[in-house]
Amino acid sequence: MLAATSPVRDLPAVADDFGTLAATARSTCENAVDEADIAVMMEVDGLSDATAAGRYGVTDVHELAARLLAAVPTRVPSSPVIVERDRPAVRWRLASRGLLYAAPGVFYLAIAQDIRSRSALMCLLGVTVAGWMVSQVLAVLAHRLLARTGASNTTRVLRRAVAAFLPVAVGVFAAAAPTTGDHVAAVLGAQLVYVVAATVLLFHDADLRLALSLLPGATAATVLLTGVGPAPSGWLPPALAVMSAGATVATACTLRASAPGEHPPSLQYPTRADLAFAAPYAAYGVLCAGAVVFQPLSAAMGPTRPDAPALDLTIVPLVLVMGYAEVEIRRLRGWITACTAASRTLARYRRRVLAHLALVELRVAVVLSVMSAGICAIMWTLNRWDGQAPLRSAAHVALGCALVAGLITCAFGHVRTATASLAVSFGVIVAARALWPPPQPLDLIDLPVACLVLLTGLLIATAHVVRNPINVTG
Repeated sequence: MLAATSPVRDLPAVADDFGTLAATARSTCENAVDEADIAVMMEVDGLSDATAAGRYGVTDVHELAARLLAAVPTRVPSSPVIVERDRPAVRWRLASRGLLYAAPGVFYLAIAQDIRSRSALMCLLGVTVAGWMVSQVLAVLAHRLLARTGASNTTRVLRRAVAAFLPVAVGVFAAAAPTTGDHVAAVLGAQLVYVVAATVLLFHDADLRLALSLLPGATAATVLLTGVGPAPSGWLPPALAVMSAGATVATACTLRASAPGEHPPSLQYPTRADLAFAAPYAAYGVLCAGAVVFQPLSAAMGPTRPDAPALDLTIVPLVLVMGYAEVEIRRLRGWITACTAASRTLARYRRRVLAHLALVELRVAVVLSVMSAGICAIMWTLNRWDGQAPLRSAAHVALGCALVAGLITCAFGHVRTATASLAVSFGVIVAARALWPPPQPLDLIDLPVACLVLLTGLLIATAHVVRNPINVTG
Protein backbone atom coordinates (compact mmCIF):
# COMPACT_ATOMS: atom_id res chain seq x y z
CA MET A 1 0.00 0.00 0.00
CA LEU A 2 0.98 3.63 -0.34
CA ALA A 3 2.38 5.61 2.53
CA ALA A 4 0.05 7.12 5.15
CA THR A 5 0.14 10.49 3.42
CA SER A 6 -0.85 9.51 -0.09
CA PRO A 7 1.46 10.86 -2.83
CA VAL A 8 -1.57 10.98 -5.11
CA ARG A 9 -4.36 12.79 -3.27
CA ASP A 10 -2.34 15.77 -2.03
CA LEU A 11 -0.82 16.74 -5.37
CA PRO A 12 -1.91 19.91 -7.18
CA ALA A 13 -3.99 19.26 -10.27
CA VAL A 14 -1.37 20.20 -12.86
CA ALA A 15 -0.38 17.98 -15.77
CA ASP A 16 3.37 18.69 -15.56
CA ASP A 17 3.84 17.85 -11.86
CA PHE A 18 5.21 14.37 -12.49
CA GLY A 19 8.50 15.23 -10.75
CA THR A 20 6.73 15.93 -7.47
CA LEU A 21 4.83 12.66 -7.75
CA ALA A 22 8.05 10.70 -8.41
CA ALA A 23 9.76 12.26 -5.39
CA THR A 24 6.79 11.72 -3.08
CA ALA A 25 6.14 8.13 -4.23
CA ARG A 26 9.80 7.10 -3.96
CA SER A 27 9.28 4.76 -0.99
CA THR A 28 6.31 3.09 -2.65
CA CYS A 29 8.10 2.55 -5.95
CA GLU A 30 11.24 1.18 -4.30
CA ASN A 31 9.20 -1.59 -2.68
CA ALA A 32 7.01 -2.36 -5.68
CA VAL A 33 7.35 -5.62 -7.60
CA ASP A 34 6.47 -4.20 -11.01
CA GLU A 35 4.42 -1.46 -12.67
CA ALA A 36 1.18 -3.38 -12.13
CA ASP A 37 1.83 -3.32 -8.39
CA ILE A 38 2.21 0.46 -8.45
CA ALA A 39 -0.90 0.87 -10.63
CA VAL A 40 -3.04 -1.19 -8.25
CA MET A 41 -1.89 0.86 -5.24
CA MET A 42 -2.68 4.14 -7.02
CA GLU A 43 -6.11 2.91 -8.08
CA VAL A 44 -6.85 1.84 -4.50
CA ASP A 45 -5.99 5.38 -3.42
CA GLY A 46 -8.56 6.75 -5.86
CA LEU A 47 -6.50 7.70 -8.93
CA SER A 48 -8.50 6.94 -12.06
CA ASP A 49 -7.41 6.83 -15.69
CA ALA A 50 -9.09 10.17 -16.33
CA THR A 51 -7.33 11.81 -13.38
CA ALA A 52 -3.98 10.40 -14.48
CA ALA A 53 -4.52 11.74 -17.99
CA GLY A 54 -5.58 15.19 -16.73
CA ARG A 55 -2.81 15.66 -14.18
CA TYR A 56 0.17 13.90 -15.75
CA GLY A 57 -0.52 13.71 -19.48
CA VAL A 58 -0.65 9.90 -19.75
CA THR A 59 -3.27 7.63 -21.25
CA ASP A 60 -4.08 5.66 -18.09
CA VAL A 61 -2.85 4.68 -14.62
CA HIS A 62 -0.70 1.83 -15.96
CA GLU A 63 1.28 4.18 -18.19
CA LEU A 64 1.81 6.49 -15.22
CA ALA A 65 2.98 3.51 -13.14
CA ALA A 66 5.45 2.52 -15.86
CA ARG A 67 6.87 6.06 -15.90
CA LEU A 68 7.22 6.02 -12.13
CA LEU A 69 8.98 2.67 -12.20
CA ALA A 70 11.47 4.04 -14.73
CA ALA A 71 12.00 7.30 -12.85
CA VAL A 72 12.59 5.82 -9.39
CA PRO A 73 15.23 3.08 -8.94
CA THR A 74 13.75 0.00 -7.30
CA ARG A 75 14.76 -2.66 -4.81
CA VAL A 76 18.14 -1.31 -3.68
CA PRO A 77 19.69 -1.07 -0.20
CA SER A 78 19.76 2.31 1.46
CA SER A 79 23.57 2.31 1.54
CA PRO A 80 26.34 0.35 -0.21
CA VAL A 81 27.56 -2.78 1.54
CA ILE A 82 31.30 -3.05 2.09
CA VAL A 83 32.39 -6.66 1.62
CA GLU A 84 35.69 -8.46 1.52
CA ARG A 85 36.23 -8.00 -2.20
CA ASP A 86 36.69 -4.26 -1.64
CA ARG A 87 39.80 -4.75 0.49
CA PRO A 88 43.15 -3.80 -1.11
CA ALA A 89 44.58 -7.32 -0.61
CA VAL A 90 41.72 -8.84 -2.59
CA ARG A 91 42.07 -6.23 -5.35
CA TRP A 92 45.79 -6.98 -5.68
CA ARG A 93 45.10 -10.70 -5.82
CA LEU A 94 42.54 -10.25 -8.58
CA ALA A 95 44.77 -7.89 -10.55
CA SER A 96 47.68 -10.33 -10.37
CA ARG A 97 45.54 -12.96 -12.09
CA GLY A 98 46.50 -11.30 -15.35
CA LEU A 99 49.97 -12.80 -14.93
CA LEU A 100 48.45 -16.25 -14.51
CA TYR A 101 46.38 -15.72 -17.65
CA ALA A 102 49.38 -14.55 -19.68
CA ALA A 103 52.12 -16.89 -18.39
CA PRO A 104 51.09 -19.92 -20.52
CA GLY A 105 51.65 -17.81 -23.64
CA VAL A 106 55.38 -18.09 -23.12
CA PHE A 107 55.22 -21.74 -24.20
CA TYR A 108 53.69 -20.72 -27.53
CA LEU A 109 56.46 -18.18 -28.05
CA ALA A 110 59.05 -20.84 -27.22
CA ILE A 111 57.76 -23.09 -30.04
CA ALA A 112 57.01 -20.28 -32.51
CA GLN A 113 59.72 -21.52 -34.89
CA ASP A 114 57.93 -24.88 -35.12
CA ILE A 115 54.71 -23.26 -36.41
CA ARG A 116 55.63 -23.38 -40.09
CA SER A 117 52.26 -23.68 -41.83
CA ARG A 118 48.80 -22.16 -41.90
CA SER A 119 47.30 -25.44 -40.72
CA ALA A 120 49.54 -25.44 -37.64
CA LEU A 121 48.53 -21.89 -36.80
CA MET A 122 44.86 -22.73 -37.36
CA CYS A 123 45.17 -25.65 -34.91
CA LEU A 124 46.72 -23.33 -32.34
CA LEU A 125 43.93 -20.78 -32.77
CA GLY A 126 41.30 -23.52 -32.63
CA VAL A 127 42.60 -24.79 -29.29
CA THR A 128 42.71 -21.21 -27.99
CA VAL A 129 39.04 -20.66 -28.89
CA ALA A 130 38.03 -24.03 -27.45
CA GLY A 131 39.89 -23.35 -24.22
CA TRP A 132 38.23 -19.95 -23.80
CA MET A 133 34.81 -21.50 -24.35
CA VAL A 134 35.43 -24.39 -21.94
CA SER A 135 36.64 -21.98 -19.27
CA GLN A 136 33.49 -19.85 -19.58
CA VAL A 137 31.14 -22.83 -19.43
CA LEU A 138 32.98 -24.52 -16.56
CA ALA A 139 32.91 -21.38 -14.43
CA VAL A 140 29.18 -20.87 -15.01
CA LEU A 141 28.34 -24.49 -14.22
CA ALA A 142 30.50 -24.34 -11.09
CA HIS A 143 28.60 -21.35 -9.75
CA ARG A 144 25.26 -22.99 -10.55
CA LEU A 145 26.29 -26.16 -8.76
CA LEU A 146 27.61 -24.20 -5.79
CA ALA A 147 24.28 -22.42 -5.33
CA ARG A 148 22.23 -25.61 -5.65
CA THR A 149 24.37 -28.37 -4.09
CA GLY A 150 27.00 -26.68 -1.91
CA ALA A 151 30.78 -26.38 -1.92
CA SER A 152 31.64 -30.03 -1.20
CA ASN A 153 29.68 -31.48 -4.12
CA THR A 154 30.90 -28.72 -6.48
CA THR A 155 34.56 -29.41 -5.68
CA ARG A 156 34.13 -33.15 -6.22
CA VAL A 157 32.43 -32.62 -9.58
CA LEU A 158 35.12 -30.16 -10.71
CA ARG A 159 37.88 -32.58 -9.75
CA ARG A 160 36.26 -35.21 -11.94
CA ALA A 161 35.94 -32.70 -14.77
CA VAL A 162 39.69 -32.06 -14.64
CA ALA A 163 40.41 -35.80 -14.71
CA ALA A 164 37.98 -36.26 -17.60
CA PHE A 165 39.90 -33.77 -19.74
CA LEU A 166 43.15 -35.74 -19.54
CA PRO A 167 42.13 -38.16 -22.31
CA VAL A 168 40.78 -35.17 -24.25
CA ALA A 169 44.27 -33.62 -24.12
CA VAL A 170 45.78 -36.87 -25.35
CA GLY A 171 43.26 -36.91 -28.19
CA VAL A 172 44.19 -33.34 -29.14
CA PHE A 173 47.85 -34.35 -29.27
CA ALA A 174 47.10 -37.40 -31.43
CA ALA A 175 44.86 -35.43 -33.80
CA ALA A 176 47.15 -32.41 -34.16
CA ALA A 177 50.53 -34.15 -34.38
CA PRO A 178 50.31 -35.11 -38.09
CA THR A 179 49.52 -31.49 -38.98
CA THR A 180 51.54 -29.45 -36.50
CA GLY A 181 54.34 -31.80 -35.49
CA ASP A 182 54.85 -33.44 -32.13
CA HIS A 183 56.30 -30.35 -30.42
CA VAL A 184 53.37 -28.05 -31.18
CA ALA A 185 50.79 -30.79 -30.59
CA ALA A 186 52.21 -31.50 -27.13
CA VAL A 187 51.88 -27.85 -26.16
CA LEU A 188 48.31 -27.69 -27.52
CA GLY A 189 47.18 -30.71 -25.52
CA ALA A 190 48.91 -29.46 -22.39
CA GLN A 191 47.39 -26.00 -22.68
CA LEU A 192 43.84 -27.31 -23.10
CA VAL A 193 43.95 -29.38 -19.91
CA TYR A 194 45.77 -26.54 -18.14
CA VAL A 195 42.89 -24.16 -18.91
CA VAL A 196 40.41 -26.55 -17.28
CA ALA A 197 42.55 -27.10 -14.17
CA ALA A 198 43.36 -23.38 -13.84
CA THR A 199 39.66 -22.47 -14.07
CA VAL A 200 38.92 -24.88 -11.21
CA LEU A 201 41.71 -23.44 -9.06
CA LEU A 202 40.68 -19.84 -9.69
CA PHE A 203 37.06 -20.74 -8.87
CA HIS A 204 38.36 -21.86 -5.45
CA ASP A 205 40.49 -18.67 -5.13
CA ALA A 206 43.60 -20.88 -5.09
CA ASP A 207 45.68 -18.31 -6.97
CA LEU A 208 48.87 -19.02 -5.03
CA ARG A 209 48.67 -22.76 -5.63
CA LEU A 210 48.12 -22.14 -9.34
CA ALA A 211 51.13 -19.84 -9.45
CA LEU A 212 53.35 -22.39 -7.71
CA SER A 213 52.25 -25.02 -10.25
CA LEU A 214 52.68 -22.87 -13.35
CA LEU A 215 55.45 -20.36 -12.81
CA PRO A 216 58.49 -22.69 -12.51
CA GLY A 217 57.96 -24.07 -16.02
CA ALA A 218 56.93 -20.70 -17.43
CA THR A 219 60.00 -19.05 -15.88
CA ALA A 220 62.31 -21.68 -17.38
CA ALA A 221 60.72 -21.17 -20.81
CA THR A 222 61.17 -17.40 -20.44
CA VAL A 223 64.86 -17.88 -19.66
CA LEU A 224 65.22 -19.95 -22.81
CA LEU A 225 63.54 -17.21 -24.85
CA THR A 226 65.72 -14.42 -23.51
CA GLY A 227 68.98 -16.39 -23.81
CA VAL A 228 71.72 -15.56 -26.28
CA GLY A 229 71.38 -17.24 -29.64
CA PRO A 230 68.43 -18.59 -31.62
CA ALA A 231 65.13 -19.57 -30.07
CA PRO A 232 65.22 -23.00 -28.36
CA SER A 233 64.23 -26.08 -30.32
CA GLY A 234 63.73 -29.72 -29.51
CA TRP A 235 61.58 -31.18 -26.81
CA LEU A 236 62.55 -28.84 -23.96
CA PRO A 237 59.80 -26.16 -24.38
CA PRO A 238 57.03 -28.78 -24.90
CA ALA A 239 58.35 -30.72 -21.90
CA LEU A 240 58.14 -27.59 -19.76
CA ALA A 241 54.57 -26.99 -20.95
CA VAL A 242 53.54 -30.57 -20.16
CA MET A 243 55.25 -30.37 -16.76
CA SER A 244 53.40 -27.15 -15.84
CA ALA A 245 50.07 -28.54 -17.03
CA GLY A 246 50.65 -31.75 -15.08
CA ALA A 247 51.47 -29.86 -11.91
CA THR A 248 48.34 -27.71 -12.31
CA VAL A 249 46.14 -30.76 -12.89
CA ALA A 250 47.59 -32.50 -9.84
CA THR A 251 46.96 -29.41 -7.72
CA ALA A 252 43.35 -29.13 -8.90
CA CYS A 253 42.71 -32.83 -8.27
CA THR A 254 43.93 -32.53 -4.66
CA LEU A 255 41.49 -29.78 -3.69
CA ARG A 256 39.75 -30.83 -0.47
CA ALA A 257 36.05 -31.42 -0.95
CA SER A 258 35.03 -32.23 2.63
CA ALA A 259 36.37 -32.34 6.16
CA PRO A 260 38.39 -35.41 7.25
CA GLY A 261 36.10 -38.23 8.38
CA GLU A 262 33.05 -36.73 6.69
CA HIS A 263 31.05 -39.04 4.43
CA PRO A 264 29.82 -36.94 1.50
CA PRO A 265 26.52 -37.81 -0.19
CA SER A 266 26.27 -39.05 -3.75
CA LEU A 267 27.40 -36.67 -6.47
CA GLN A 268 24.97 -34.27 -8.11
CA TYR A 269 26.02 -33.28 -11.61
CA PRO A 270 24.88 -30.32 -13.72
CA THR A 271 21.37 -30.73 -15.07
CA ARG A 272 20.03 -30.01 -18.54
CA ALA A 273 18.78 -26.69 -17.23
CA ASP A 274 22.32 -25.84 -16.12
CA LEU A 275 23.72 -26.74 -19.53
CA ALA A 276 21.03 -24.67 -21.26
CA PHE A 277 21.85 -21.74 -18.99
CA ALA A 278 25.57 -22.06 -19.85
CA ALA A 279 24.97 -22.21 -23.63
CA PRO A 280 24.98 -18.40 -24.15
CA TYR A 281 28.24 -18.20 -22.18
CA ALA A 282 29.75 -20.78 -24.51
CA ALA A 283 28.76 -18.67 -27.52
CA TYR A 284 30.13 -15.55 -25.85
CA GLY A 285 33.41 -17.34 -25.08
CA VAL A 286 33.81 -18.38 -28.70
CA LEU A 287 33.15 -14.85 -29.96
CA CYS A 288 35.52 -13.28 -27.43
CA ALA A 289 38.27 -15.70 -28.35
CA GLY A 290 37.57 -14.96 -32.00
CA ALA A 291 38.12 -11.27 -31.29
CA VAL A 292 41.42 -11.98 -29.55
CA VAL A 293 42.75 -14.18 -32.38
CA PHE A 294 41.41 -11.91 -35.14
CA GLN A 295 44.84 -10.65 -36.18
CA PRO A 296 46.64 -14.01 -36.36
CA LEU A 297 43.57 -15.53 -38.00
CA SER A 298 43.73 -12.81 -40.66
CA ALA A 299 47.36 -13.74 -41.24
CA ALA A 300 46.58 -17.45 -41.47
CA MET A 301 43.80 -16.90 -44.01
CA GLY A 302 45.75 -14.39 -46.11
CA PRO A 303 47.36 -15.12 -49.46
CA THR A 304 50.86 -15.26 -47.96
CA ARG A 305 52.54 -17.43 -45.37
CA PRO A 306 51.85 -16.18 -41.80
CA ASP A 307 54.81 -14.25 -40.53
CA ALA A 308 56.27 -13.50 -37.12
CA PRO A 309 53.62 -10.92 -36.02
CA ALA A 310 51.08 -13.77 -35.86
CA LEU A 311 52.73 -14.71 -32.55
CA ASP A 312 54.09 -11.34 -31.51
CA LEU A 313 54.08 -9.83 -28.04
CA THR A 314 51.69 -6.93 -28.58
CA ILE A 315 48.77 -9.13 -27.52
CA VAL A 316 50.29 -9.72 -24.06
CA PRO A 317 48.77 -6.59 -22.42
CA LEU A 318 45.35 -7.70 -23.69
CA VAL A 319 45.68 -10.85 -21.58
CA LEU A 320 47.30 -9.17 -18.60
CA VAL A 321 44.51 -6.62 -18.26
CA MET A 322 41.86 -9.31 -17.69
CA GLY A 323 42.89 -9.55 -14.04
CA TYR A 324 42.61 -5.79 -13.60
CA ALA A 325 39.19 -5.98 -15.29
CA GLU A 326 37.90 -8.13 -12.41
CA VAL A 327 38.87 -5.35 -10.00
CA GLU A 328 37.08 -2.72 -12.06
CA ILE A 329 33.91 -4.82 -12.32
CA ARG A 330 33.74 -5.39 -8.56
CA ARG A 331 34.31 -1.69 -7.89
CA LEU A 332 31.62 -0.82 -10.45
CA ARG A 333 29.10 -3.05 -8.68
CA GLY A 334 29.57 -1.20 -5.40
CA TRP A 335 29.52 2.19 -7.08
CA ILE A 336 26.27 1.43 -8.95
CA THR A 337 24.61 0.31 -5.71
CA ALA A 338 25.51 3.61 -4.07
CA CYS A 339 24.53 5.64 -7.15
CA THR A 340 21.15 3.93 -7.45
CA ALA A 341 20.35 4.57 -3.80
CA ALA A 342 21.39 8.24 -4.03
CA SER A 343 19.70 9.13 -7.35
CA ARG A 344 16.15 10.43 -7.04
CA THR A 345 15.36 10.26 -10.76
CA LEU A 346 16.24 7.98 -13.61
CA ALA A 347 17.67 10.85 -15.64
CA ARG A 348 20.21 11.71 -12.95
CA TYR A 349 21.11 8.06 -12.46
CA ARG A 350 21.70 7.63 -16.20
CA ARG A 351 23.94 10.68 -16.45
CA ARG A 352 26.06 9.55 -13.52
CA VAL A 353 26.35 5.88 -14.46
CA LEU A 354 27.23 6.57 -18.11
CA ALA A 355 29.89 9.07 -17.04
CA HIS A 356 31.31 6.53 -14.61
CA LEU A 357 31.31 3.83 -17.29
CA ALA A 358 33.35 6.16 -19.49
CA LEU A 359 35.75 6.68 -16.57
CA VAL A 360 36.16 2.91 -16.12
CA GLU A 361 36.94 2.47 -19.80
CA LEU A 362 39.43 5.35 -19.65
CA ARG A 363 41.25 3.73 -16.72
CA VAL A 364 41.40 0.42 -18.59
CA ALA A 365 42.74 2.20 -21.67
CA VAL A 366 45.45 3.91 -19.61
CA VAL A 367 46.51 0.63 -17.99
CA LEU A 368 46.60 -1.08 -21.38
CA SER A 369 48.57 1.77 -22.93
CA VAL A 370 51.22 1.67 -20.19
CA MET A 371 51.52 -2.12 -20.54
CA SER A 372 51.75 -1.83 -24.33
CA ALA A 373 54.52 0.74 -24.09
CA GLY A 374 56.49 -1.62 -21.84
CA ILE A 375 55.93 -4.56 -24.20
CA CYS A 376 57.07 -2.48 -27.18
CA ALA A 377 60.25 -1.64 -25.29
CA ILE A 378 60.82 -5.35 -24.60
CA MET A 379 60.22 -6.16 -28.26
CA TRP A 380 62.81 -3.58 -29.25
CA THR A 381 65.32 -5.11 -26.82
CA LEU A 382 64.67 -8.67 -28.09
CA ASN A 383 64.84 -7.62 -31.77
CA ARG A 384 61.18 -8.57 -32.27
CA TRP A 385 60.22 -5.05 -33.28
CA ASP A 386 58.54 -4.34 -36.61
CA GLY A 387 56.98 -1.25 -38.10
CA GLN A 388 53.39 -2.29 -37.40
CA ALA A 389 53.89 -3.07 -33.70
CA PRO A 390 52.65 0.36 -32.44
CA LEU A 391 49.51 0.13 -34.58
CA ARG A 392 48.77 -3.40 -33.41
CA SER A 393 49.30 -2.26 -29.82
CA ALA A 394 46.80 0.58 -30.30
CA ALA A 395 44.31 -1.86 -31.82
CA HIS A 396 44.71 -4.21 -28.85
CA VAL A 397 44.06 -1.31 -26.47
CA ALA A 398 40.70 -0.74 -28.18
CA LEU A 399 40.01 -4.48 -28.15
CA GLY A 400 40.86 -4.70 -24.45
CA CYS A 401 38.41 -1.91 -23.64
CA ALA A 402 35.78 -3.75 -25.72
CA LEU A 403 36.30 -7.01 -23.84
CA VAL A 404 36.06 -5.23 -20.48
CA ALA A 405 32.77 -3.67 -21.58
CA GLY A 406 31.52 -7.14 -22.50
CA LEU A 407 32.63 -8.53 -19.14
CA ILE A 408 30.68 -5.76 -17.37
CA THR A 409 27.55 -6.67 -19.31
CA CYS A 410 27.99 -10.37 -18.49
CA ALA A 411 28.72 -9.60 -14.83
CA PHE A 412 25.21 -8.14 -14.50
CA GLY A 413 23.66 -11.26 -16.03
CA HIS A 414 23.07 -9.98 -19.55
CA VAL A 415 25.32 -12.36 -21.47
CA ARG A 416 22.82 -12.62 -24.32
CA THR A 417 23.07 -8.87 -24.87
CA ALA A 418 26.87 -9.05 -24.98
CA THR A 419 26.78 -12.08 -27.29
CA ALA A 420 24.33 -10.41 -29.67
CA SER A 421 26.47 -7.27 -29.74
CA LEU A 422 29.60 -9.28 -30.57
CA ALA A 423 27.76 -11.24 -33.24
CA VAL A 424 26.44 -8.07 -34.88
CA SER A 425 29.86 -6.42 -34.71
CA PHE A 426 31.51 -9.44 -36.31
CA GLY A 427 28.82 -9.38 -38.99
CA VAL A 428 29.69 -5.76 -39.77
CA ILE A 429 33.41 -6.64 -39.92
CA VAL A 430 32.86 -9.65 -42.19
CA ALA A 431 30.58 -7.65 -44.50
CA ALA A 432 33.09 -4.80 -44.68
CA ARG A 433 35.95 -7.19 -45.45
CA ALA A 434 33.85 -8.80 -48.20
CA LEU A 435 32.97 -5.46 -49.77
CA TRP A 436 36.39 -3.84 -49.30
CA PRO A 437 39.00 -6.61 -48.96
CA PRO A 438 42.30 -5.43 -47.46
CA PRO A 439 45.31 -5.44 -49.80
CA GLN A 440 47.34 -7.50 -47.30
CA PRO A 441 46.48 -9.96 -44.51
CA LEU A 442 47.97 -7.53 -41.98
CA ASP A 443 46.69 -4.30 -43.47
CA LEU A 444 47.57 -1.20 -41.45
CA ILE A 445 43.95 -0.10 -41.26
CA ASP A 446 42.09 -3.41 -41.14
CA LEU A 447 42.88 -4.49 -37.56
CA PRO A 448 42.33 -1.11 -35.78
CA VAL A 449 39.05 -0.53 -37.60
CA ALA A 450 37.81 -4.01 -36.67
CA CYS A 451 38.72 -3.44 -33.01
CA LEU A 452 36.96 -0.07 -33.00
CA VAL A 453 33.83 -1.72 -34.41
CA LEU A 454 33.93 -4.30 -31.62
CA LEU A 455 34.49 -1.56 -29.03
CA THR A 456 31.58 0.51 -30.33
CA GLY A 457 29.19 -2.45 -30.36
CA LEU A 458 30.03 -3.63 -26.86
CA LEU A 459 29.98 -0.12 -25.39
CA ILE A 460 26.49 0.41 -26.79
CA ALA A 461 25.36 -2.90 -25.29
CA THR A 462 26.92 -2.14 -21.91
CA ALA A 463 25.45 1.36 -21.78
CA HIS A 464 22.04 -0.11 -22.61
CA VAL A 465 22.32 -2.49 -19.65
CA VAL A 466 23.68 -0.20 -16.94
CA ARG A 467 21.46 2.79 -17.81
CA ASN A 468 18.47 0.89 -16.38
CA PRO A 469 18.89 0.33 -12.62
CA ILE A 470 16.56 -2.67 -12.72
CA ASN A 471 19.12 -4.47 -14.92
CA VAL A 472 21.96 -4.08 -12.42
CA THR A 473 20.24 -4.15 -9.02
CA GLY A 474 17.14 -6.26 -9.56
